[in-house]
Amino acid sequence: MLQQCAIATCKRLSRALCFCCQKNICIYHLKEHDDILNSKVNPLVDEINALGERLQTIDIEKKVGYCRRKLQQWRLDCYQKIDRLFEQKCQELDEFVAVKTIKQKEEINQVKAKLDKVINNQEATRQDIDLLTSNIRYLEGKMNNIEQTCIDITIQPLIIDTCSINFKEKHEQEFDLSTRYPIYKTIQYTSGSWFSLASNDHHLLFHQKPNLCLINRELTIVKQVLWPYAMIYNICWSSTLNGFIVMTQNNIYLIDEKTMSIENILKTQEQNWLASTCSDSYLFLSTYEWGSSVIQFILSFSVDLVKQWQAPKLNNYFK
Repeated sequence: MLQQCAIATCKRLSRALCFCCQKNICIYHLKEHDDILNSKVNPLVDEINALGERLQTIDIEKKVGYCRRKLQQWRLDCYQKIDRLFEQKCQELDEFVAVKTIKQKEEINQVKAKLDKVINNQEATRQDIDLLTSNIRYLEGKMNNIEQTCIDITIQPLIIDTCSINFKEKHEQEFDLSTRYPIYKTIQYTSGSWFSLASNDHHLLFHQKPNLCLINRELTIVKQVLWPYAMIYNICWSSTLNGFIVMTQNNIYLIDEKTMSIENILKTQEQNWLASTCSDSYLFLSTYEWGSSVIQFILSFSVDLVKQWQAPKLNNYFK
């Protein structure tokens, strides 16, 4: 049985069920509903076209430029670390060979000196000849051993963890505390410890009274040495000296990472130091005084003064 159109003002009979409004309506209003739906499509086309145009205007290079620069810096840093390790191992290789050859040369010189003495004195005995002959045969055997011995090397493949570099979205001018990494592990400071610390690629050095402690990535103490000196103001790592530079009020110490030996490389009573940092070539120290200076030292096998900058004197506004 036919029903009247669901539109209140319409007297026509319904001809179809409108899927839009779920009502039985006449042909006229069915077309009207269809026209209304079609009229809403064109604005959507305009909106999607506008979004497409906005996408085209986004400067992708600007978006990724900062991250790309950080990747490039990471790449350069890795190359420098490889170069430093290469130079270090080449030096160790040369020293390894030198130890063998230098000792052999010393022994040859000793026998040669004995032989020269016998020749000069012209008083050679059968015992001298036998002893010198025995020494030469001994050195000859060692020389044969050196010549026939090759040096082997074991090199582990360089493994780079790809998970160490990740990308994530961050809105401009937004700081989200939830993005911070959770605390991995903690180390308790003992009472009376100084709070300065520094790290290199492998270890972190810090003071835990009464010792200077070297910890690894797992925050496990791998080495430590008693620190009997004054308060530590600052610590920094020097790749040139291959050690940690520890600064107190009047002294600068170098801590060897391998042996944990402590060497006083700069001592002064004229200056009180406040802070320190270093580059590959220089050590910078600031003085603990009003209108302080920054003093530059060159880093080599010794620490030598290069330059001093004097901060402008300021009026004392504090009474």
